[in-house]
Amino acid sequence: MIIFGIVNGTAYALGVWLGGVIADKWGKKSKRAYALLPTIALIIGVPCFFFSLQVANVWLSIGLLTVMLFGSGMYLGPCFAIAQTLAPVNARAMSTALFFFVLNIIALGGGPTIVGLLSQSLSATMGEAEALRTSLSWLLLPYLLSIATFYWASTKIEHDWHEAERMQALD
Repeated sequence: MIIFGIVNGTAYALGVWLGGVIADKWGKKSKRAYALLPTIALIIGVPCFFFSLQVANVWLSIGLLTVMLFGSGMYLGPCFAIAQTLAPVNARAMSTALFFFVLNIIALGGGPTIVGLLSQSLSATMGEAEALRTSLSWLLLPYLLSIATFYWASTKIEHDWHEAERMQALD
């Protein structure tokens, strides 16, 4: 569906942009913002994702997915800020390369592949639509893990950020 592609790209892109803006403004008051913003955005977006898979109305589903995609995009800017700030100056290129490796190979490569394989294996017993819905529902696990990880990072980031700034000042 073309409309979903447009919504997907637009909502995610707006989330990425707004996530960076909010994190930078909030981050002036507390460095925890760089990890708390993705936590909060995912706490809002993950239930929307779950319910988007449960509703029978396609437009309601797209609306819920729009909220989820917008929130999901909000992690990118803060994560780049974290990676670039906490990595030593001579390791920032490697930090970015590792970030993109994890994002592209593991998340964007592995996620759809696993969902597709699971859906295909369940299709014979559940039918294609229900198999896909069930397979997509399994994505809730990495989302929940992300929420927990971002929250945990928010408890450590103040110290780590100040330590990175201190080390950079010594160089």
